[in-house]
Formats: sequence, structure tokens, C-alpha cells
Amino acid sequence: MLDWKDTTERYIAFLDIMGFTNYVYRNSHNVVKKRMLLIQAVIDKTEAEIHSSSKEFDGIENILKTVIFSDSILIISKDGTKASLDYLLFACQLLLSESFKKEIPMKGAISYGNITADFDKSLFFGKALIDAYSLQEQLFIYGVALDEKAEKKVSSIKDYMKAYCIRTKVATKSGAITHLIVNWAKWADKMKNDNDSNSKVGISIMERFYNDMSGHPRKYIDNTIECFPKAST
Repeated sequence: MLDWKDTTERYIAFLDIMGFTNYVYRNSHNVVKKRMLLIQAVIDKTEAEIHSSSKEFDGIENILKTVIFSDSILIISKDGTKASLDYLLFACQLLLSESFKKEIPMKGAISYGNITADFDKSLFFGKALIDAYSLQEQLFIYGVALDEKAEKKVSSIKDYMKAYCIRTKVATKSGAITHLIVNWAKWADKMKNDNDSNSKVGISIMERFYNDMSGHPRKYIDNTIECFPKAST
């Protein structure tokens, strides 16, 4: 039983598994099931890491919950505390890093606000959920962006900017727009503070996707690589 309020101010991340519809049409049901089980395994690993860390370092259990339905993933925080923000950003770093290494493309967004998350009734709604969904719909990159409400929270904590995010021009369907995005490559690079090293690791992981697509879909890869800070010369 979750020790949560059903309705409260909290953080939420909405992620979309890219290319899922085409994958379903191109492959047998069993092949799709294997892919979904792989995605579920990544989510389970993320949840286990978060729950272990939050319990060990903060004495908090069940600080996040993850819901997956079809090609969508929700990561929902217990409340609107600094700890909830910390672990939601960490969860996005880990989930994206592990997914991309397995060549599972995703894009998403984070928002903050009054949200109902009733797991017993499978009832999830609120303006922040719609805002997160709407922002991810605009993105033309793989990764997770923060909307203005989440960005204000992160920007007020300097260490969070350094640990979790990059401020960069982000390709959207209406052009390049400055946003904070989750620096998932930092986790893939064992949480190093070296931006050059993070960028090289992130670009190397992204380049693997070139093997699976051509033409227009490759623009997502190009745009994602452009988000990384340029290496020092």
C-alpha cells in the first residue's frame, strides 16, 4: 500500500517510446512482446535503483512510481519536495541511458503541478500531465526536456543544474528553442563532471541508432547529438 496522497503538487515525466507503432506493424506479436519485456526490465532496474538509493540516503520509500501503457511511460513523484525532484531527474537519467544503450529511442518532458495519481483505480490526470505530454510532442530529439514550471524548480538549485541538466538549443517542430534537458549521458559516463567526456559518450551511444534507420528519422539522431556541449579543442 502506497503512503501517498492521491492528489497533491508533484513532478511528472511523460515519455514516448519512439517508432512503436511501426515496430508493431513490422513484427510478430511475440517479437513485440520481447521488446516490451526488455523495456519493462529497464524500468524495473530504474525503479530498483531509485528505491534503494532513496531508502539508503534519505530514509524514504516509494518516492517514485512508474506506469507503462502501450508506448507511453509515466514517472510520478510522491510529492513536490526537493527529494522528489532529485530522484525523478535521476530516474530519467538512468532510464534514458539504459534505454539508449539498448537502442530503444525515447523522448519526453517533465512538468510540475497538482496531479491525481490513484494507483488503486489507475486514475492519472492533471494539467501538469497534459503540459508534459504537449511539450514532448513538440520535441524533435531523443531525450527529456523540462517545461517552465520544472525548470524554475531546477534552476533554483545550482547543484541540480550541474548534476542533472544541460541548457541548450533544442530542436522542436517549430524550430530551435532553448530548454533544459536531462543530461542522460552523465549517467552513462559514470556521473563524471567532465562535459567533454559526457559528450563523447553520449554521441557514441546516439551514433548506434544510425544502423537502424535512414532518411527523415535520422534527423532525431542529428538533433540529439547537437544538444551536447561541444568538446574543447
